Amino acid sequence: MQHIIMNGDTLELIKQIEPESIDLLVTSPPYWAKRVYNGEGEIGSEETPETYISRLADFFDELKPYLKPTANVFINLGDTYFGSGAGAWKKYVDEDGNTTQTQKDRKEKYFTTTPLQPKIKQNGKLYQNKQLLLIPSRFAIEMQDRGWILRNDIIWQKPNRIPASVTDRLNNTYEHVFHFVLHRKYFYNLDAIKIPGTNGKPKNPGDVWAINTQPLSGPHTASFPEKLIEQIVLCGSPANGIVFDPFLGTGTTWIVSERLGRNCIGFEINNDFISFAKERYEKSQQMNCSKVS
Repeated sequence: MQHIIMNGDTLELIKQIEPESIDLLVTSPPYWAKRVYNGEGEIGSEETPETYISRLADFFDELKPYLKPTANVFINLGDTYFGSGAGAWKKYVDEDGNTTQTQKDRKEKYFTTTPLQPKIKQNGKLYQNKQLLLIPSRFAIEMQDRGWILRNDIIWQKPNRIPASVTDRLNNTYEHVFHFVLHRKYFYNLDAIKIPGTNGKPKNPGDVWAINTQPLSGPHTASFPEKLIEQIVLCGSPANGIVFDPFLGTGTTWIVSERLGRNCIGFEINNDFISFAKERYEKSQQMNCSKVS
């Protein structure tokens, strides 16, 4: 396969790509006020959720000319609560509760000791403490208003979600994956992801996907699992097609694309992330060679 993996600003790098050449765009952009990835001015650091949603929709609008008319776009997006301590940390522990030097180094670099949400005055409406902001839904509606066609709101349910310490609401165990298209007719291979039905015949898997998270030991703290991307690549792109991830992160889309016989274009602005992605890709190649031999 032929892959184009580059370090830099996606909106600059995309200018090197041929217009109307991408079969599938699949990504998970930074969520609002959740993490520090690259510093001041990055997506996710906007002063309000509304500004974040508008900027994110602008971002995907700029990528539209590089998508084939038959292309699919899958965007994974999480929500947050107003006034929450999202982004703040207090312990150097991994997801199993163990203290590790890697976790310590990672948290000191990508997390803060104070909440990342900008100070916004409560207004008794949307901005009330403990209010679930519905950022994914607001983003999807904004995309619709701009002419994108929303085909599915896939619920990525996480069976292995870590229990929350909250006592006045239910633990959140899912995220949204929105499926957008440009036109009514587009590529879609449903047969590739059908599951066994009770009558023994293949059936539509539905829009709730129970897929475990897949923690990694590298610098990125919020990567999506390979299984989730496998589903999307199989149904959303043809064999030998071009899959594009504008927020490549630790390289999951790249690795899955190679394994499933697709070409990958991946852009990532963070030097640490793309270095880790390249190491991870090389290891996956070595493992594949070992299996073949």
